[in-house]
Amino acid sequence: MFHRFCKYFIQLIFSPANGWEDFQRDWDEHSDWDGHTFSGVYRRCFLPIALVCALSAFFRLIYGVPGGWLEALQHAIITFVSLFLSSQFANYVLLTYMPRFLHTDHPAEYAPRWGMLVIVSLTLLGLIGVLENLVKVHVALFAFLPLYCVFIIWKGARFCGVSEQEVGMYMLLTILSIPGSYYLINFLLNALV
Repeated sequence: MFHRFCKYFIQLIFSPANGWEDFQRDWDEHSDWDGHTFSGVYRRCFLPIALVCALSAFFRLIYGVPGGWLEALQHAIITFVSLFLSSQFANYVLLTYMPRFLHTDHPAEYAPRWGMLVIVSLTLLGLIGVLENLVKVHVALFAFLPLYCVFIIWKGARFCGVSEQEVGMYMLLTILSIPGSYYLINFLLNALV
């Protein structure tokens, strides 16, 4: 399952429209996505990736970041907690409000897809953090990479079953609940420390 998730995640990065179509085709044809449950993919794919993203904070020690081990540990904990809490929050928001935007009378069929949208988007945001930890100098390009996450979310509207008339509201809801919650939680945790 993990290798399949990584394969489609990489495909989504390079070609979001085709990636979501292939993801949908594979999702519909195969039942070995842990019974199409969000929780199985979440536990086996997203949580290990979130942990690796968090542990990448220790790469900063190579560059001699002030604060040493303690600051790297704080950054790692904040990253993991931000990814975890934002995934829970975004999944709750999508389960609550997404049925209003669908073109079907059976929204429960699409609930696992909304979860996949959440973890794919947060995986991308986590990997952007890994890039920031691996590069010693601040690169302005990294500030614009979350916009690519928004593009991937937009291209996932059909995968999530959203009707064409509701794409604008879908975008507003998903941007606020996925990247919005991640950056807000990250900001609040950093402010508390």
